[in-house]
Amino acid sequence: MVKKVIVLLGLPGSGKGTQGALLANELTIPHISTGDIFRKMAKANTEESKLLNEYMHEGKLVPSDLVNKIVRKFILSDECKDGCILDGYPRNLKQAEYFVENIDSQVVAVFFEVENEIVVKRILGRYACESCGAVYNKYFDNPKTDGVCDNCGGHKFVYRDDDDEKTILSRIEEYKKETLPLIDYYKKKGKFFVVNAGANKEEVIKEMALIAKKI
Repeated sequence: MVKKVIVLLGLPGSGKGTQGALLANELTIPHISTGDIFRKMAKANTEESKLLNEYMHEGKLVPSDLVNKIVRKFILSDECKDGCILDGYPRNLKQAEYFVENIDSQVVAVFFEVENEIVVKRILGRYACESCGAVYNKYFDNPKTDGVCDNCGGHKFVYRDDDDEKTILSRIEEYKKETLPLIDYYKKKGKFFVVNAGANKEEVIKEMALIAKKI
């Protein structure tokens, strides 16, 4: 039987990570990002892992050819024998074509559609409880009691330093250039679903539950 690989597409801040984890739990298959794969494969004693460690250690972008080989090896591993959910791969058409030609699997694509303005607010507004790490958003999801963590009752919260508007807009432009063409590509390939990722979390969860039944 050909394994299913679910590819999550969407802007940073569209909710892919949160919903991907819930979908993985529902389907009992691993949900993994490219970064997770790199960290796992970097521990292996192979030529690819040595190269990967060099790029990661120097903070350089990992070349597409190496990304393809590492992701392929991971998807063909026992961990993904029943399929997996990919978050962050493929990032462009070249990687998507490599996937089709070199990995025997049925690809299901889920696109998290959301307006740029919402994404910017979601990322800029993120903050977390310093004690337990519970995540909130000053625009959409504050604690029930102002200044008190719902999870642990903590009173100290932290914001990420790298979440500035210029960086976010740059990532959005990069996404439009590199990844957005994958929408039309996967629409023509087979199973393709669109999620209204601008809705509230509960509504998105309901949509994803319906999609899970069709995958």
